Amino acid sequence: MQRIVSFLPRLFVAASLIFLVLASELHAQTWITSVRVLPSAPTECDNLIVHVEGDLPASNYFYASSNSVVTSNTITVHLYYASTGFGLPAITPFTHNEPIGSVTVGGYAVIVLLYFNGSQVDQSGTNTTVGPGVLSVNIGNDTTLCFGQSVVLDATITGASYAWSTGDTSATIIADITGIYWVDVSSGPCSARDSLSITVMPEIIVSLGPDTTICHGDTLVLDASTSGASYLWSTGSTGASISTHQTGIYWVEVSDGTCTVRDTMSLGVYPPIVLTIGTDTFQHDSIQLNPGTIYISYLWSTGDTTQTIFVTSSGNYSVTVTDQNGCTGAGSITIVISNVPTVSIDQLQVYPNPNTGIVFIESVEELTHIRIVDIQGRVVRTQQVEGAASPYRVSLEGLPQALYLVQVHFRDGSHTVPVVKE
Repeated sequence: MQRIVSFLPRLFVAASLIFLVLASELHAQTWITSVRVLPSAPTECDNLIVHVEGDLPASNYFYASSNSVVTSNTITVHLYYASTGFGLPAITPFTHNEPIGSVTVGGYAVIVLLYFNGSQVDQSGTNTTVGPGVLSVNIGNDTTLCFGQSVVLDATITGASYAWSTGDTSATIIADITGIYWVDVSSGPCSARDSLSITVMPEIIVSLGPDTTICHGDTLVLDASTSGASYLWSTGSTGASISTHQTGIYWVEVSDGTCTVRDTMSLGVYPPIVLTIGTDTFQHDSIQLNPGTIYISYLWSTGDTTQTIFVTSSGNYSVTVTDQNGCTGAGSITIVISNVPTVSIDQLQVYPNPNTGIVFIESVEELTHIRIVDIQGRVVRTQQVEGAASPYRVSLEGLPQALYLVQVHFRDGSHTVPVVKE
């Protein structure tokens, strides 16, 4: 126990000697490597910064605090670093910017005092001359904006204060309304004002309408009319409006000479209505006409609005239908109702029926001539056959495929026979 007690004072003395040696080494070494004043040619309008570069003796040193004192010809900076815990004894670079603010015109000695753990270890400095200055601020030129646009007005000067016409006190503002904008900038004894005019163009309103679908055969007019504007369409047209009936995406750019806006719409076209109510036909009594059940309304040439009608007299019959999309379609048919009695086999035979252009007629009674009549009642061909022998050859060649009436004439009468050319 006596040996341990006698050893402690020796240990304390040794630690003290080590501390004194380290402290002596800290004071003996140069720790500040550079001192500069920013900006390099300062004026009374500038906010000065003293830029310090140097080294720290170990990795566990950190910035603690700093302060500065300005007199009539001296700027003094006190820079404090401290250490905590255990750090490796390795040189660690540091950089520090000490804000000074604006100072009056004149020459200044700039002195930096460096402290480690409260003890001054180094001193360095430089000289600077502060000259007279004029604060300059520029927030830009007069500007024209399109409706909905904005512009950032920037008056930033390091360390300055700001007073805008809008009441803002920040370095920048956003302008999006027509008007005169100004800013007063102050830095030390200096101040300056700049202003500009912002003009916001009126909104260009253009609307081609919503995406839509039209009926086949209809035409849609797209209108972008705006007073005093110019136009460019996706079709290449440069008029205020275009007409179209084709599926596609259409856009227009409208310009007032300064600003341009675009609108787009998509156009679809419903398939055409293919309406069939039958082929032109010949009937002896009546016929029912029916265009189908898929439509929501019907209008016949007879004035009927039912899906079907019964026809008992000759004529051209038409119907207009409307589908669920509001689209319309039309069809027509010619009906011939004949009260001519059917010719008995022993009197007359007509074959083949239907035919492809040649018809043969066999008759017990001698024929004089034959007429071919279309369903509109027009005589399209006449053939003299008096003196010829049965069967009689009748040509429909060159005539369209359709229903025809073959009028067979005897010396004392006639018969009519419907035939179909295919």
